[in-house]
Amino acid sequence: MSSATFIVRNAQMEALLAMERQKFLDETVALLRNDHSDLLEEIPAEEVRGQVAALMERAEKLGFHLYADVVQFIILSLSLGPDFESLPEYSEVRDLLHESDIDPSIRLTRVRHFLERDDEKLPVL
Repeated sequence: MSSATFIVRNAQMEALLAMERQKFLDETVALLRNDHSDLLEEIPAEEVRGQVAALMERAEKLGFHLYADVVQFIILSLSLGPDFESLPEYSEVRDLLHESDIDPSIRLTRVRHFLERDDEKLPVL
């Protein structure tokens, strides 16, 4: 019996990853337009994809890789403003987001609890 060996070249892998990122972006923009259109009201339609893509990159840099975590981070960012965690009033949120030794989903849950404690008006996810 012969065994087939498949070799996936870097270029092929990069193409697959790019396709998956595009799909991820498309799904996220559709979700936002359907379920959170109020968050997009201030953003010109032609800029929505670019802003969501930039927020996806920021989420990834913070260690968020699960779809639910990335979407939650994007919704928080759209609700509170771009780079909200860099504002002085959100310094504790910044600290929570950067606790890399804690599971990303738990970090986001802690951020939401912190913000809700301070009576922030957050969208329902």
